[in-house]
Amino acid sequence: MAGQKFYGELVAAGTQLDNGPADLEGKLSELQRQIQSLVASGYVTDSSWKAFESEYAQFTYGAQQRPAIWKA
Repeated sequence: MAGQKFYGELVAAGTQLDNGPADLEGKLSELQRQIQSLVASGYVTDSSWKAFESEYAQFTYGAQQRPAIWKA
């Protein structure tokens, strides 16, 4: 009985790990759209917002360049 529970936990953890990269990409994309929307709608207090948008876009791109093993 304990072996089945442990196996079930391993399967659940494996599923979470498999889904993790896609979940992160989805969240990063959502946040990127929010930033773009704020900047496009004029929510720019000074040049720092535009700089932040640019830096966040670079961060998002870098975070999405995951190792090939994750893409399998």
